[in-house]
Amino acid sequence: MIFQKETNEKFCEYVKQFIYSKRRPSEGFMWGLVRILDLLALLDVLKNMKASFSNDFSAYKRALGFSKKRSANDAEQQTQNHQLYLFLANQSSITSQLKADLEQPEMDGYQDVLVHIANMCAEYYEKELFVTPHEKFRLLRVMPYIIFLMDNADTKKNILRIRNLRPDRFAKIFKVLSAFLSHSFLTRNKKLIIFI
Repeated sequence: MIFQKETNEKFCEYVKQFIYSKRRPSEGFMWGLVRILDLLALLDVLKNMKASFSNDFSAYKRALGFSKKRSANDAEQQTQNHQLYLFLANQSSITSQLKADLEQPEMDGYQDVLVHIANMCAEYYEKELFVTPHEKFRLLRVMPYIIFLMDNADTKKNILRIRNLRPDRFAKIFKVLSAFLSHSFLTRNKKLIIFI
């Protein structure tokens, strides 16, 4: 949970640098951002799929309850346990928190940076500029994740209104794939619908 918060802060800090500097990030730097997004997406999916995290936390709480000792920092421990409980109980909490962090007012313009990264991923995939299958599937995991992060309930900021983002390009990439991990794409009336 602490790792996720620190990673979100660092990612937002990197994105903010390119929002305000108005210069394009290098490909190496963007590839680093792709790796961070891939890591967050994988952690979120693993957290949602594995019941063992919740079971282990429940066992820990029971053991802590049977313990007769009460320390001075009991209230702090209860607060941490409650935060951990909420983190484990909420589906897609990592993605939701990252999306909320990116939609802060000081991050206005984050979509331009993410569009640049998504287009780079699409270009790498279309031109087969990957060496290992792991890199290929990283690109395939990150593209819909970025699109989900950019999508907004506000009609003025949703993915269909973003400059330099061609939803048909991504629909074409995912139309080729019959099954794509936990993401599926459908196209209707030239609109991109994402189910995650």
